[in-house]
Amino acid sequence: MDPMKRLAELERLAEEEATPDHPWYEQAKAHWKRWRPKMYREMEENGTLDEMLRAAVKRALVQTQIMLDRGATIWEADEVAREYLFPPPSKN
Repeated sequence: MDPMKRLAELERLAEEEATPDHPWYEQAKAHWKRWRPKMYREMEENGTLDEMLRAAVKRALVQTQIMLDRGATIWEADEVAREYLFPPPSKN
């Protein structure tokens, strides 16, 4: 399959899955609230928290599938997904 068509297909599928019902959504939300409280509070106040969580889940889903398509193990792909979902704690 053409790589650009595959990417478009992955993004479409991830868009459908990246909902508050997805386990990664709640996990990322809890992580951001605990370890990135300033970022979390700012997104909550300006109404972008849900949008940003959905975007993070979508990116993680797409990158996971790309890694799997390229022969990575599920564990390797999961590690990449975690980078999108669980950023390091803030310093303040």
